[in-house]
Amino acid sequence: MGEGESLKLVPEEAGPRLPPQALKLLSKLRNQQPLTDRELVNLMDILAQRATEHYRLEHGKFVAITFDGKIVELADTKLDLLRRIQSRRFPDQIFVWRIGYESFSGRR
Repeated sequence: MGEGESLKLVPEEAGPRLPPQALKLLSKLRNQQPLTDRELVNLMDILAQRATEHYRLEHGKFVAITFDGKIVELADTKLDLLRRIQSRRFPDQIFVWRIGYESFSGRR
């Protein structure tokens, strides 16, 4: 994909399959039960890994992912990604991540 090109995301009925541990944490999150920092990071790790495999995401790109593993936006740079999502409203929480890296940029 060339500079400035955007991946055309096709809505899917289901995102990546998640292991029972992730489903349990998602249930807690949806029921507005508090997650520890460790649980939240663990959930984001699982989601990032599964989304990368499921969507065959390219290393180094920036992605906004919902907590059920669906991709809402993808970009070449963090700034481009943030510009694309800044004024949008999402029905679910999302987090921003650079594919192939271990740290997450944030969530909203």
